[in-house]
Amino acid sequence: LYFDQCPWPDAMLRTTYLHLSERMATGGQVEVAEKILQEALEWAKSKEDKGMTAYLMMVGSKLDRRRRDLYRARDRAQEALTLYRELENKNQEGQAIAQLALIEFSDGKSDAALERAQEAEDAAAIPPVQAICSFVRGLVTQKERKPKEAITFFENANKLAGQSNNAMLALEAGMKLGECLLISQQLPQAADVLAQVGQMARGLKAPIQERASFDMLGKAHAGLQNFEAALQA
Repeated sequence: LYFDQCPWPDAMLRTTYLHLSERMATGGQVEVAEKILQEALEWAKSKEDKGMTAYLMMVGSKLDRRRRDLYRARDRAQEALTLYRELENKNQEGQAIAQLALIEFSDGKSDAALERAQEAEDAAAIPPVQAICSFVRGLVTQKERKPKEAITFFENANKLAGQSNNAMLALEAGMKLGECLLISQQLPQAADVLAQVGQMARGLKAPIQERASFDMLGKAHAGLQNFEAALQA
């Protein structure tokens, strides 16, 4: 048999759809990611697989937030939350609520974001949920122009995201940590963090984050009068 003639077991198709959808939603082209997501959702619904459907709705919510379609992002996260509650999956319920907290912040609703973050931790106080909630608290604190307080939240988010194998959140938290260190004039620490974050972004093939990290790294080196390093950054 040729490759495209081989039958695919359902378990293999399920795993492939899940991994491909997640990867495309975080780093691929938006239009292609949405097409793959819709194909995966149709397959999951044809199999009456509530768990997979809920997971894919979460992936879709992340994709929507990435492209600033917050209305749809909220709807998809809420649908995932409803399914996880039907499945009595408290850990995933917590992650869905944490996703809603991120959406509320992106929509300019800091108080609602903090409320959702607390609700998420009450539902499931596990590292993947705590990482997002700490990140949200850091974002709110930074918005309130309290960079030194935000540093603690972003450090915690970066650590917990790493423990949870959430590379993209670890990257975003690391960038925010470096930014707050830079604003607080903690330049040696900022340079160390931003150098690591830049390499992480390169490894994850995230060019926007890579460029932003090295831009801030150049400013940190310039402030330290490390002019050659600043030009290289």
